[in-house]
Amino acid sequence: MHISELDSLRNNPMIRFKNEEVDGEQYTIVHYMIANSELWTNPVALEARGNVYNSNGDCVCACFPKFFNLNERPENQENLIKDNIVLFEEKKDGSLVTPILTPKGNIVFKTKKSFYSDVALLANQCVTEDILKLSRIYLEELLTPLFEFTHPETQIVINYGPKPQFTLLAVRDMINGQEIPYEYLKEDLAQLNSSIPLINTYSFSTWDQFRNTLETTKGIEGFVLILDDGRRVKVKTEEYLRLHRVYTELRQRDVAEACVDETLDDILGVLVQSGFNLSPKIGRAS
Repeated sequence: MHISELDSLRNNPMIRFKNEEVDGEQYTIVHYMIANSELWTNPVALEARGNVYNSNGDCVCACFPKFFNLNERPENQENLIKDNIVLFEEKKDGSLVTPILTPKGNIVFKTKKSFYSDVALLANQCVTEDILKLSRIYLEELLTPLFEFTHPETQIVINYGPKPQFTLLAVRDMINGQEIPYEYLKEDLAQLNSSIPLINTYSFSTWDQFRNTLETTKGIEGFVLILDDGRRVKVKTEEYLRLHRVYTELRQRDVAEACVDETLDDILGVLVQSGFNLSPKIGRAS
């Protein structure tokens, strides 16, 4: 992937090409600040979710492309996707962090929009040698490991305990954007005798069983549904919807804070799943 592939987005006011210096090098982070349904008519915009490019325009960090909540968009209606799910993954209630490997050989983590956000700085403080070793192996092969970072100081709703943790979610190819199959990731961790946790997966015999799990399961945020065409769809548990404060109260200040904290998508997911009739022009920031 090359930054030139995103040239059609450069004059879009909803997209930002943000320059940051890291380890003495200049990088460009491409991410959307606010969006409406019109933006997603351009499939290139799906890649504007935190990918990082070096001064030559080469991708050095391939984040997840934008994916949506169940029933948020016409193509994500449950009657259309329920028979095309190949994997059910846990959705953790943390922050996505991804590393780059600088020309000086250092590994630096970022959140979606910055290497210098509070969460990114905290993640770089907490990163372990095991995480650095695994990241280096993948990065040297032009693959980006994607981690969910949870920390007691950044707890949103779910309490994951007193210690920070990096959970491996996926690994994505910087050249073609393809994800490494989940089973291969399990094999990689086993061969390395690594203690790094891989995101949990679940099995359901029927869609009704899955729906019942959403209503009764406690202690997790929700699930990410992996479809046979590679797309991801996310859905939250009923308990998480009840616990999340926007389920019962949504104030303008909350939305403003969510924009700053990069958690606006959590609000949108709660509203969509709770049955609110959202205007297709509503903005979203993650």
